[in-house]
Amino acid sequence: MAEYAAEIVATPTGGTFPDRDAVPAGDAVPTGDTLPTGDEGDSEFKRAEEADKSAFPMDVRMALQPVVDGSNGMIVLHEALVRAPNGKSAAPVMRQLTPFNRRAFDQKCQRTTLDLVARLKLERPVMINILPDAIEDPDRDLETLAWLADDLDIAPEHIVLEINEASTQAGIAHLKRICRNSRRMGMKSAIDGFGAGMGGLSRLAALRPSFLKLDPSLVRGLGGDNRRRAIVASVVGMALDLGAEVIGASVETETEAAALSDCGVDLLQGNLVAEPCLESAATEADLALPRAE
Repeated sequence: MAEYAAEIVATPTGGTFPDRDAVPAGDAVPTGDTLPTGDEGDSEFKRAEEADKSAFPMDVRMALQPVVDGSNGMIVLHEALVRAPNGKSAAPVMRQLTPFNRRAFDQKCQRTTLDLVARLKLERPVMINILPDAIEDPDRDLETLAWLADDLDIAPEHIVLEINEASTQAGIAHLKRICRNSRRMGMKSAIDGFGAGMGGLSRLAALRPSFLKLDPSLVRGLGGDNRRRAIVASVVGMALDLGAEVIGASVETETEAAALSDCGVDLLQGNLVAEPCLESAATEADLALPRAE
């Protein structure tokens, strides 16, 4: 989600977002049409909101991409990634987003993911991308999510809520409520794109996530960049001290995987390991990385 985040930073949307290759370059995510101003604009705004907020106009499908422990070749969890109704790029779905239907989109993605997990009887946790802006009330909304999971016999510890800081304008108090309530209900949280900005370090202790996903900018060229390796190694040490595990995201080459391992990052995600599987889940037998003897 990190490469895609640049296109959704200004978009007040929420939900489970496509993987880094889901949207072609230059295919920006819309933020909705510009509405008129004044009394006429207010009326049109309210009419559009009432018509739009109760439902998202397009079906979504989900693909699952595993996060793998490179030290033993075992799958740790799966990330749910949005796909269009035809099972391909999520771009058509994202073009339907408006400032009004972001919440409906978020909830549709959550429900679609949980339905898939239940249908597959997935034994590993699933990571659901969210934008905190779409969560109006962390207490009520996360309780609803926990209820839906329980109704489908999905244990709360099998749900990981993934937050990309670059994709939200939510304040630290709102993010803390989301993470705190997720822990209270037995769910976990993850920070995506960690290391992309200066705010991550100050928020890490406050949010207390279970997982940190390194920004792809730290992973690219890691093998030949000693300064970048020092940064990653420091992040790993800090995360471990705070009880979080680090995931190397967008891993595309053996060199990147080896460099991450040297820095203490065992959890890997990317096409080197396994590509997303539409409405199915990879097993250890499908992975590109060899299993430890």
